[in-house]
Amino acid sequence: MNKLNWQGSFSSKFHKSWHPFMEKIITSPEMWELFQFFKQENAKPGVKLTPESGNLFNSFKIDLNKLSIVLMGQDAFPQYSNGIYTANGVAFCCGNTKKLQPSLEKIYDGILDDCYKDYERKADLFKLPELSGITQQGIMLTNAALNCPVGKPGEYFERWKPFWTMVFKDVFELYPGLVFILMGKNAQFYEGYTLPFGHHVLQCEHPAAACYANREFQHNNVFSKAKQLVYDYNKKQINWMSDIPF
Repeated sequence: MNKLNWQGSFSSKFHKSWHPFMEKIITSPEMWELFQFFKQENAKPGVKLTPESGNLFNSFKIDLNKLSIVLMGQDAFPQYSNGIYTANGVAFCCGNTKKLQPSLEKIYDGILDDCYKDYERKADLFKLPELSGITQQGIMLTNAALNCPVGKPGEYFERWKPFWTMVFKDVFELYPGLVFILMGKNAQFYEGYTLPFGHHVLQCEHPAAACYANREFQHNNVFSKAKQLVYDYNKKQINWMSDIPF
């Protein structure tokens, strides 16, 4: 049976805490089929997949044992310009270009509105393109589709379903207390894979919807709710704007 090379090609892409689970997933027939499809897509004239293959699983660099929140968007940023991919494998992160994308700006506006109203007048001071200050707190920033063709967001949502089904079943089910923030209908598809009495699920629109409509992001207070849920579960403090001094 053909299978992907976990040890040689994939193990280094994941934090070691994921290894006991991800080896089985990565070497599954479903993942072999998925990556054969990506090879075929990448070979088509004019087709380029984003992010770069080496960054595909960057959202899994987080220590699973410190994971508190899984924030899932829809798919990777679809832009590629002047040899630079906007996406880097961490959802909403703009670290490659150092320039905020509209979706990330809407998220920051939502965080400020929800959690830090007193700081709105200084909002621009805390809008950083690099999101390590968030991920280092045990917040996983990922997408329902980890990649897409440049210029075609949403193209691979169905393709990634077998992968995420396995992750929810074989990994997340073993970690009660996780808070899921599902942004947009593609991410919200996975509500059905969470533990009914073990996980907390919060939902809101994807910030891109607010960008397209040129209006405020309808965040449903998911940031403050998630912060409170994490504190109630393990007394851990979450600071969504990591540079705000408190």
